[in-house]
Amino acid sequence: GPSGNERGYMGITGRAGWGISWYINGTIIPELVVERGKTYTFIIEGGNDTNDLSNYHPFYITDSIGGGRLQNTEEERANETVYAGFDELGQATGVGRLCQLEETESSETTRQNCGDLQTYIDTLETPASCNSGEPGTLVWTPDENTPDLVYYQCATHLNLGWKITVVDAVPAKTEFDNCITLHETLQLSWTVDNDNSNVRFRLCGCQSTEPNTNQYM
Repeated sequence: GPSGNERGYMGITGRAGWGISWYINGTIIPELVVERGKTYTFIIEGGNDTNDLSNYHPFYITDSIGGGRLQNTEEERANETVYAGFDELGQATGVGRLCQLEETESSETTRQNCGDLQTYIDTLETPASCNSGEPGTLVWTPDENTPDLVYYQCATHLNLGWKITVVDAVPAKTEFDNCITLHETLQLSWTVDNDNSNVRFRLCGCQSTEPNTNQYM
């Protein structure tokens, strides 16, 4: 969806956005927290038409704060570590049909007046239908070789995503005890496979706990 006003992508990251951003469960670029050894499945609707690069946004996980692997130089790619979203031949795998939030007259007014970010997000419109095709999936299990901080990004454009904090285990009690529990899926989701333990993630300063399944849109 759109990057929003100055309280959107730029306000959250301090970096200039490309004009659109990843939305997860109705929230623009939330910071995720995942546990090593857990398996996560992301459901992706960022576009799959390589002939329409402005609407082709392969999702991947990287140590690059800006992403954009496919547009980067050979030297930049050599200095980047990819953790998920590319195969051994260097082909992007985190692709699926395009399903994108769009501005309405109300959200445009909010953006132009630099209004409240949540008000802006709440007045965005989901298209009546997505592009043809099916959502894509990306399966990732962070392990002992995954650093404490990685990023979910777009492979064709810079600055669409944000942080993933990787931990060995999330304590039962943290400063994020006020929880936001998410149930619906539009753009991205992640689940825990074959495991009865809980996965906890931080979303805009809150921690949420759901047994077995955690979904983002």
